[in-house]
Amino acid sequence: MGFLRRKNRQSWALLAGLFAVFFACGSNQKPLPEKTPIGDIATRDLAESMRLIKEAQMTCAAGVLGSPECNPSVALVAVALDTNVAVCTGALIEENLVLTAASCLPHELREEGANCKGRIQFAFAADSTRSPVSVGCDRVIEISQKPSAQTRVSPDSVVIRLEKSPKRPILVVQEQGGLSDGEKATSFRIFRETNGGSGFLGAKIEKITCQAKTGSVALLTYQGPGSPNALVSDCTFHKDQRGAPLLGKTGNLQAILGSEMPTLDAMGAFGTLLVSGKTLKPLIYATQVGCAPLSSISLRRPGPGCDAVENYKSSDELVKTAFNRMDQAAQDRSRLDIVKEWSKKHLPHLQDAIRWQPRLLPANLIKISQSGSPSLQDNVFFPFPQCFEDATNWRKDRRFRTFLDLFMKSRYTEGPFDLPRWVFRLRLDEYLRPAPEIVGAIGTVEAKLHFSPVGAKRKGGSPVTMEAAGSSGEMSVIAEEQVTVCPSATSP
Repeated sequence: MGFLRRKNRQSWALLAGLFAVFFACGSNQKPLPEKTPIGDIATRDLAESMRLIKEAQMTCAAGVLGSPECNPSVALVAVALDTNVAVCTGALIEENLVLTAASCLPHELREEGANCKGRIQFAFAADSTRSPVSVGCDRVIEISQKPSAQTRVSPDSVVIRLEKSPKRPILVVQEQGGLSDGEKATSFRIFRETNGGSGFLGAKIEKITCQAKTGSVALLTYQGPGSPNALVSDCTFHKDQRGAPLLGKTGNLQAILGSEMPTLDAMGAFGTLLVSGKTLKPLIYATQVGCAPLSSISLRRPGPGCDAVENYKSSDELVKTAFNRMDQAAQDRSRLDIVKEWSKKHLPHLQDAIRWQPRLLPANLIKISQSGSPSLQDNVFFPFPQCFEDATNWRKDRRFRTFLDLFMKSRYTEGPFDLPRWVFRLRLDEYLRPAPEIVGAIGTVEAKLHFSPVGAKRKGGSPVTMEAAGSSGEMSVIAEEQVTVCPSATSP
């Protein structure tokens, strides 16, 4: 028995020793190599650039062709320029055709039919089952925009014919439609591990996931999945990824990456509109392939909505358009809800008679002594009748204490009552999308509401006037308009 106890103690000691060695080794492990973009590779002249691009090669980060980290149809695109080699990404869409970003090409090659031999090289990844393939460029076949028309929000695509087939599978192009809000898409990035070498030495490719973001003032041309451009975010981006495919859930090619939105410093007034405490997310422009010129692969072009392209000349124009759009959002749900809560609490007897809405207070009537004059980002709103509910609803509400007298009068006055005013601040979230904020009530003023119940019942509407007391205590009209009967008695 003593022998067995000694053996057990020895076994536990050995096991403890193994754990100690394991954790000691783990604590001394070197950190994983940092992944950095390849970026532009400096050269002395165009001749050296043309020699260097022939060395372009990369491997799959996972080392296995079947791994989701690798895609045999995605290529590193090396472009020879006068003093450097630029790197982009491309997708094989036919046996010898590659789709990439037109902005990757030098201006002299951004013409259909341009001879690109010796100027562009396409390298497809090596892995455990395939050798690396590097193929030269033959001709520019189709391009989305000529250089003079190219802007950041214009489609950015080019189809290039290769000198020969790389003998790799092709990506199926989604003919119509594109990315919708929140949709996740698979893309790829080319990188080099720190100290992995220079030039193309150590270049690898791996999968990333991006998410479509719509409704951003950074891309006001977006009208839906069929729009020429989209915005994606929540993924790493470097200019090496221009032209990288965005693949949907089915694996079809839906869009290609273009360029990153400029920093806030370059976007002027956007900086003051961000919701406090938020950090701007990277926003990447993408070209929807449903609007790219791809007649070379026998696809019908363009798809629905592809002509909805507007070229904004400056950030000021973007901001102005954004504010116009946000000003039209007077029925924003957050404002509507706060007005509904107020009417239920303070004018319950009118609940079944009037449907309320938020209205912007005229600038000359806004008095905010606590914070000074309202800025461009701040609006003050108050409750005002949107429409009259059906008269049958009025009869059901016994709280409408003056009902019997009401229909005997051509003019009825509600009040005086306390009219609240709220500050509504126009803000943008981290994706530069409208994010309304209700800052809070800035006090109340004495008010009266005048309308004609007879007109509302018999004529389908009535003039409505709201008066409010000014700083001197005198009543003045702050809103007056014809209010009609609601289209239906149901809530919106």
